[in-house]
Amino acid sequence: MNLCIIKLHLSIEELETLRWFQHNKEFEPYWAQITCMLMLAHGHDAKTISYGLGISLSSVYNYAEAYKSGGISKLTDKHYKGY
Repeated sequence: MNLCIIKLHLSIEELETLRWFQHNKEFEPYWAQITCMLMLAHGHDAKTISYGLGISLSSVYNYAEAYKSGGISKLTDKHYKGY
């Protein structure tokens, strides 16, 4: 079985910030992206996240890369496409 593992180590502050964004109505369009980052931070593999959130495997990788390179602002950029 081939699991797609991405490591994302976040501080308590980063986790709390992501949770705040996850539950904020203004950021509802980005719920999948934000939840994806939280799931990665909690050790879920990319394949499980893809299946659980109903997004492509490449989106999981792209969201992770966006977050790593630009934080929440890049992840929630209206011009950014994860696929």
